[in-house]
Amino acid sequence: MPNPVSVGDLSTGSIAAGVDGRWWDVYATKEQGNRDRLSVAVDFDETVDMRNPKFWSWNSIPLMEHWKSGKDMPEGSFGGFPFDGTVADYAITIPWMANDRRDDQTKSLLNKVNQTALRATSNRERAFYDVLTNTASFVPYIPLAPDGQPFFSLTRDGSNDRFGISGGNLPANPSGVATAQAVESDFWNLVHAQFVGMLDTEGEPLWTEDEIAQGFLIIHSSTDNEVFAKAFKKENTLVQVVQNVAANENVAATAVSNVLMGDFDVTRWSSPRLATGDWYAFLKGSPVKPVFMPTGPEGAMTTRVWTGNDDMGLSLGGREQITAFERFLVTLNTVFAAIKIDNS
Repeated sequence: MPNPVSVGDLSTGSIAAGVDGRWWDVYATKEQGNRDRLSVAVDFDETVDMRNPKFWSWNSIPLMEHWKSGKDMPEGSFGGFPFDGTVADYAITIPWMANDRRDDQTKSLLNKVNQTALRATSNRERAFYDVLTNTASFVPYIPLAPDGQPFFSLTRDGSNDRFGISGGNLPANPSGVATAQAVESDFWNLVHAQFVGMLDTEGEPLWTEDEIAQGFLIIHSSTDNEVFAKAFKKENTLVQVVQNVAANENVAATAVSNVLMGDFDVTRWSSPRLATGDWYAFLKGSPVKPVFMPTGPEGAMTTRVWTGNDDMGLSLGGREQITAFERFLVTLNTVFAAIKIDNS
């Protein structure tokens, strides 16, 4: 995470220093936790030095060929797709009156002010969900992937299969989320099989067995939590016991086992930011994260606190405030490590 900047108390008073210190205590812990959770799908590790930087997504390296005696050594080249993005600014000012702070018998006003730190830690998560759901409610625009298509698409150019497989990273005919069995079926047939069948630009399998074996991040609506909890539970095989009425004794019926048990490391993440039905799978073993979210120039989270008399000309008993500001870019890299199961 880029180093944050605390401008702190411009009026050299202890009130502002206390507000700012508590704000950063809350922000630092929660922000790193959010980044860790998103890190399977989002690359945060870069800082760009201009508002409109350019990037490049490379195609696969050519395959080795048989080198015939007396002939020139085979030579291959590889290209790729350019992509870009625009750094955006995000900020908020929270004002309060100094006398309200002084007269607050519960001493809770400044605690409430410090909740802006929790709000600030959600910025990257909100940006991620905007891109995931193709809805610009927080970010100013929704980027396209380097191949010119949306995050999730059947094709790479309107006609040819994306990633060399029918359905691309938006496979057709999902089974819904009414039952755990439907989710299990889609995991195997539309997620696992789709990743296994993807091809690179040389026509070779895109993913190795080791990369797939590292597991998946599944993101779904919190409304569907019970169904997904049953579908991805890790338990011993459950044996149903029924009564044989004729013999008046208990006998074992067909075992009901979870098909995912012990096969893959599946991390499940339920979110109230998603509507019921649709869900998403991310491949943990991918070296390239589909979402790229670098910090902008001088863009690390910054706060300023003003209290009492300061260089803004605020008089004692007047307005006090805290301001938070950061800059970052949101764009899409190659999106082959993400699949959407669209039940809408």
